[in-house]
Amino acid sequence: MTGRGMSLGREEALNVYGLFIVASIFMIILGGVLGDLLIGNNKAFKIGVGLQCIAALCLLVPLPVFFYLGLGFTAVGAGLFCPNLYAVHANEFFKRTGATVVTNLFFQYN
Repeated sequence: MTGRGMSLGREEALNVYGLFIVASIFMIILGGVLGDLLIGNNKAFKIGVGLQCIAALCLLVPLPVFFYLGLGFTAVGAGLFCPNLYAVHANEFFKRTGATVVTNLFFQYN
C-alpha cells in the first residue's frame, strides 16, 4: 500500500492494516454469535459469501473510497463466512448424506 498505489505513508498504511486485522478478528467472533443465535448458520454463511463478492468488486475500482469499502466488506464477510463454514460442515456431517463424503474429501484435501 505504500509507494505508487495509493500514496499512503508507512504509518498510515500500517494503521489501515492494523484496523483491518482487528476488524476481521472482531467480526469473526460477532459472526459466530450471529450465526449461532440469530440468523442461522446457513443464512450467515450465504450472506458472508455475498459480502465477500461485493468486496472483491469494490477492490477492483481504483478509488480510495472503494478500497476502504472493500476492506470493510471483506472483514464483515469473512466474519460471517469463516465461523459458520465449520458449523455448516458439521451439520452436513451429522446428516450422513451422500454430500457428506464429498464435503469431507474437500476439507481433507484443502
